Amino acid sequence: MSGKPIFTDRTRIETYETCPRKRWWLFEVGGRGLEPVRLVAWPLLTGSLIHKGIEMVLKGTPLAPAIYHLQREYEDAVRDYLDALAEEARPTEAAEFRENLDLVEALVRGWIAVGLPRLLADYEILAVEQEGQATFLVDGCEIALLTRSDLIVKRLTDGVPLLVNFKSVADPSSNWREQWRYDVQTFSEVLAVEQQLGEKLGGVIVEGLVKGKRLDYPQGSGQWYFNSPLTHCWYRSGEAELGTPEWAPRYEWVCAEPHGRCPGGATHRLGKGFRKVRVSEAYPGGVEAWLAYLLGTDRELVEQQFLQLPPILRSDYDIDEWRTSALPREVEIHRAAALADAAEGVERLRLLRRSFPKHTAHGNCLRPSKCAAFELCWGTAAEEPLLSGFQWRVPNHPAEVSER
Repeated sequence: MSGKPIFTDRTRIETYETCPRKRWWLFEVGGRGLEPVRLVAWPLLTGSLIHKGIEMVLKGTPLAPAIYHLQREYEDAVRDYLDALAEEARPTEAAEFRENLDLVEALVRGWIAVGLPRLLADYEILAVEQEGQATFLVDGCEIALLTRSDLIVKRLTDGVPLLVNFKSVADPSSNWREQWRYDVQTFSEVLAVEQQLGEKLGGVIVEGLVKGKRLDYPQGSGQWYFNSPLTHCWYRSGEAELGTPEWAPRYEWVCAEPHGRCPGGATHRLGKGFRKVRVSEAYPGGVEAWLAYLLGTDRELVEQQFLQLPPILRSDYDIDEWRTSALPREVEIHRAAALADAAEGVERLRLLRRSFPKHTAHGNCLRPSKCAAFELCWGTAAEEPLLSGFQWRVPNHPAEVSER
């Protein structure tokens, strides 16, 4: 058995399954992998700060200081980016920044208000954002499967531990809900945490945080926003003929109970003059005050933005099949990467084509967004990556750093 373990994690495994060449560029080349030098990547930054905000509150930071910290961190992350843009591009990008900043605040505040009490009604929180590692001996090599669990909880009725994963989602469709029954995370993280705890888990709970679809309003304007009732509302100004300003979370709604001349089940729409606006700009007190208003007047709408899927429990057969498929492949990848990394020129290219082929079908290089390794595969960045917008990958797990 070799001295150093082979590190892997869910992201590496998923990347190889998406495209072996992408795995090579992002995790294997140079024994480290490369990553684009990005001043800001909105989805990644937004998702990481939502996780961080929930983590801070669950670890004892009061909500208001946690939100303030997230806002300052977001602003620091994008300041240089906005300053570096051409003047004509700044308004659009600045608006994108404000959209994402509002979304971080709304989803953190909203989950703490409705998601956390729902979770605590059935579970006790054991650990928050905990690093984990499971080790396996495969073909004479030690595989270290690294994980970071959002939450580890214990069911109150029987004391059985479960995992909780936070997932932001634009549209929680039936396909989105069903996919987690087959996702690699319900294999890999379960193995690591079970080895760490020394007992079987009762499943994986997915907490869906709905950010809303990205739409343009007015339609065709090119002014994009997240269609979330937590960050946008319908507004009618308080001009003389209309009276005081009005705000509404829904453009159309159905009466739950009859009242006056209105029969139960009747559909209503807002009157003329209402337009969609950002809560942080139009509602007094911004996102915090708007969320408090919704919780008092339309709590159901808030709860609809935070989904708790039933625990997903994979069979021992499924887990064993995944383990005996994925982990031996990681040994093969490690050995193939070492050979390719030691080779040069035509020989390296031959090894890459054999062990790390490009997967290009169905627009894989461009969808759902342009691949992070696109310029390495299709541009000229591969010649001198560190001078072409790439840097060595920053390890995502402390265990990797300690081995350097």
